[in-house]
Amino acid sequence: MRYPLTRRSFLGAALATPFVACRSGSALAGFGTVAFSLRQAERLLRAGRKSVELSSLAGINRFLGLIHDPASDDMILAGRRLEGAASLSLDDLAAAIQARVVHQEWPLVSIDRVADTQKTGLQQIRWEGGVAASALGAKLLAADEILKKAALGLPPAAGLPFESYFDLCAVRAASGQLTASGNRFWFHAAKAALLSRENVFLLQDLTVGVRSQLVAGAGERDDLADRYAAVFSANCDLIGQRHTEIALLKPLFDAVAIAHGIESLPPRLHDFWAHRYQPARVQTPAEYPLVRRRERLKAKDKDVWLELNGGVDTRIFVQRLRDGDHIAFQEAVLRTRPAPDALSWPLPLNAWAGKADAAPNERKLLAALVGTTIQRDVLPSPTLGSRGGIYADVPVSEGDIGRKK
Repeated sequence: MRYPLTRRSFLGAALATPFVACRSGSALAGFGTVAFSLRQAERLLRAGRKSVELSSLAGINRFLGLIHDPASDDMILAGRRLEGAASLSLDDLAAAIQARVVHQEWPLVSIDRVADTQKTGLQQIRWEGGVAASALGAKLLAADEILKKAALGLPPAAGLPFESYFDLCAVRAASGQLTASGNRFWFHAAKAALLSRENVFLLQDLTVGVRSQLVAGAGERDDLADRYAAVFSANCDLIGQRHTEIALLKPLFDAVAIAHGIESLPPRLHDFWAHRYQPARVQTPAEYPLVRRRERLKAKDKDVWLELNGGVDTRIFVQRLRDGDHIAFQEAVLRTRPAPDALSWPLPLNAWAGKADAAPNERKLLAALVGTTIQRDVLPSPTLGSRGGIYADVPVSEGDIGRKK
């Protein structure tokens, strides 16, 4: 029986083309689009068999989507292997599944001040979704650290080709026009990430950016915070080339989106990944040290204090697929499988790109989640007197993470 492909009619030609997949060939050879069977991965792991193909999701570093094949009771991932792109791992996906299925939370790392932070110089790290001691959690924490240090123009995120939030505040402070405020910055998926229908889940080519929200101070917006968030977002790809921590955010958002689709499927399909599979443990800190930066400015007898707390937003939104899209995607994945026990196989989907309008109320939902918050107070400094300056609290270098003073 032939299905109408409507908006994906171009796939018909691709599927009609003779297609040969070699079972014995390496699934990691070259770049392109591949499928990965979670059912076969489970069988191999239960049998004690491990491989690079298995642990690396056959080299997939950009997910296209997921289908549930009722005939084989399999969950099949479809994705791309992009040259030079940040890599994903089976552990990352499993940790995301466990966050959604077991903990029923979104993976979150939040760095918060506590009552004695001023005295100890330590902030508390709040982990949600069970991502503490996981590679997924460590990667989110590392991305948040880059966001903080980029905001203050501190190594290793100094020297970016645009002004830091610290620099913008310094210029405004020197003119005597800087007012007290608190702004939340957070990474987010710029588009609705997951499209769903029946047994098919598709990811559009989401982009990662930074948003800002005024949480304290006069007015509804802070123009400096908005300007910085917009410039950072526009340069995310460039920043990702310099800092792998930022480049990893896109595939990690993808993994969380796929996990969100998996949690809606029958429990028997994800029981192994949610309750039996144990991702490798990674040492992650419970506290985060602070470092202070001070610079003399020609200000009008005022100092600027910047205080940072926060995390990364991984919340994913779901929309319904348009007619025909799910059939085309499902056919492309299932009809090219070379054998029932194949772990991965090439797919004729290189032209695929999901499209959708932004999810309604996205801003309202995102704003409710903790982000990287910068509190700006314009006060005479008890230590610097009337010299003028900027005071900032940010995490210190990676080697100091978790070190208790």
